[in-house]
Amino acid sequence: MRRTFALALACAVLLLPGNAAAVGAPATDFPQQTANPPVSVPGTPSCTETVVTHDFQNSYYAPGTGTHTPPKSCPAPWSKIVLTLTASVSGTQFDRLVDVYVGHVPVLSSSTSEPCCAPGSVVHWTVRKDVTEYASLLQQTQPVTVFLNNVWIAGQYTGIYHVTVGLDFYRTATGVAEGAHPDRVLPVTNFQDSGADGYFSLGRAGQQGATPVTFPRNLRRLTAELFAQGHGPCEEFWWGDPNMCAGTPYREVAIYLDGALAGAAPVYPVVFTGANGPGLWEPIPSPRAWDLRPSVVDLSPFVGKLVDGAPHVVSLGVFDATYASGDYWLVGANLLAWTDARSKQTSGKLISASAPPTPTETSGYDPSGNAVYSFSAHHALRWEGVVKTASGSFLSTVTEDISATTSEPGLAVQSAWDWRSSTSGGDGAGSFESRFSLTNSSPGSFQFEDAGSATRSGPTPSWSRFDEQMTTAAVGLAANGAERETYTASDSSGLCYDRTLTAAGGTIVQDQSGANCPAAPASGSRSRLI
Repeated sequence: MRRTFALALACAVLLLPGNAAAVGAPATDFPQQTANPPVSVPGTPSCTETVVTHDFQNSYYAPGTGTHTPPKSCPAPWSKIVLTLTASVSGTQFDRLVDVYVGHVPVLSSSTSEPCCAPGSVVHWTVRKDVTEYASLLQQTQPVTVFLNNVWIAGQYTGIYHVTVGLDFYRTATGVAEGAHPDRVLPVTNFQDSGADGYFSLGRAGQQGATPVTFPRNLRRLTAELFAQGHGPCEEFWWGDPNMCAGTPYREVAIYLDGALAGAAPVYPVVFTGANGPGLWEPIPSPRAWDLRPSVVDLSPFVGKLVDGAPHVVSLGVFDATYASGDYWLVGANLLAWTDARSKQTSGKLISASAPPTPTETSGYDPSGNAVYSFSAHHALRWEGVVKTASGSFLSTVTEDISATTSEPGLAVQSAWDWRSSTSGGDGAGSFESRFSLTNSSPGSFQFEDAGSATRSGPTPSWSRFDEQMTTAAVGLAANGAERETYTASDSSGLCYDRTLTAAGGTIVQDQSGANCPAAPASGSRSRLI
């Protein structure tokens, strides 16, 4: 798997906030930082479990494996569960994907640093993720699998990835409640295929990854986490110049239930390390390069059709992928299921669906002859369904509005994507807005924005907002580069996070924290952090 195509090879390392290298650190370290906030944890007692330790070399279909056993000294319920992946590598190697599965459920999708250069240099990084939502899965003994494929040791490629994965379980206490989580997690992955590494691999237009799923008969609410990553000489850079082989600067991941479109989300334009030169990602990686987090869609209107005890086909696809030679998409999903403890079986039906099978798109060039390219896409979706539980009947209405625009004035490519979704009725009522943009104004010069906001209604209303912005300018080597990243976040619990990193010549030169926090979403606005 990743990477079949790379534009540059350079040294990089991820350190989370607070882990910056100390002044006077040895020259063999190449620290890289991100302004993203650290995972917050309660002050309750905790237990740490190391589940996988593995050295990845010549690793095609040779994963690292281990076993998770619920810690006896920290029994469920837990207030929070945090996964930690630490890794190091020296020598020379390409950047790769790294994925962690508990059972057949993907709990972390990430990518590695790309090392090189100075003899004896060691690249190391740490990724921490809140995985409390998988608590129902972690209450049982489970196999744990870490895939870090496509690492080979031959000739100049000497880098071996040393990886450790652990879990921290935080206990509940007075005033510290059990962390919210669904009752079941149902994977839509490809473990049933011999040699498969979890995700479905799609290599031609119209192809879908599919598997049968049998749902709990007392299901009352259902959401899906959608994973989608484009790879290859064109599909890794689908967001780039539309005159290149990738076709339209738009990709959308879709989920189907028994062949019916049930949800969709725009794909985020991830720029991996190794792409477009180290000036883009050394020492500050591009947004989401270290956390390839899924998009979440609400499937609750379909619950009434899924509680008959029979298997239902769940499939995944990608709109607009062109699949030139060597291109492929990796897709997978987790179905998060909430059940009604007072019912042996719920019931209901899908009342209405307005779900055009593909987005509406327009593209063309300025007729004046200035060769200015423009593109737009729009996909409006709506489903309504009812579910009957022991507590009564609940009507769920899910709406999604996805749009994208791209313009190419001269050498610059300016793209923006916007995704708004809301759920009314039931216990999943709330809404979110996600927006992100990417401008590539010249080789090595990028501007990113990744922002979102959320509201949740019900007995305990809540809201959250974040905004990440990054600019980078470099040609070739990191020594020529200048980067700046700002991350702000706030929520209804009182969080106020504001951090800015500035880099020049491959080194962090300024690290500032402040109190410039996003305001609460306006009343009635559509928002939910994703």
